[in-house]
Amino acid sequence: MNPKVSDSYRLYYIDKSLKYSPREYVEKLLNYRVGEEVDFSSSEEPRVYLGKGWSNQGERGIWTKDFEADLIVRIKPDIERDLELFVQLQAFVNELSSRQDVELLVNGEAVTQWTFVHGEGLSECRAIIPIELVKQDSLLQITFRIHNPSLPTAQGLSSNTPMLGIGMHKLRIVELTSEEDV
Repeated sequence: MNPKVSDSYRLYYIDKSLKYSPREYVEKLLNYRVGEEVDFSSSEEPRVYLGKGWSNQGERGIWTKDFEADLIVRIKPDIERDLELFVQLQAFVNELSSRQDVELLVNGEAVTQWTFVHGEGLSECRAIIPIELVKQDSLLQITFRIHNPSLPTAQGLSSNTPMLGIGMHKLRIVELTSEEDV
């Protein structure tokens, strides 16, 4: 039987999902304020929220590099209502791979699915996160499950790059103000 360990310990040492040690994550993650916009193209600071499955950060945000990519976010523990997630995403789609389906999971539970098609460009996507999915310690493991990532090399676009699914530019999580918002 495994001893009870914190979520950040499990994610770093057991699941190997975190890029920073649990101490670094705790210090950084506790700083996320509900309503704050995180810009993944602005600096290295947003990398603290990145779990497994992300490529290097660039001027235009950060891209998934496999079939799944995780964000790890700790929110204030006194949340009383459902949350709403807003993300600005761009799918890696073109004439050869014209559709990209992305399933969003929060703490292992499916929340929504988005479909992107060639020609759409940057999209603001949203999802409701039911309060029941927010763990007691308010740690959110947000997983983007990419159904058909593509190799840019297979399409003659770039060499020596991983499979790409979606590029994330910005993220914001807010608490819903009333039941009417859903």
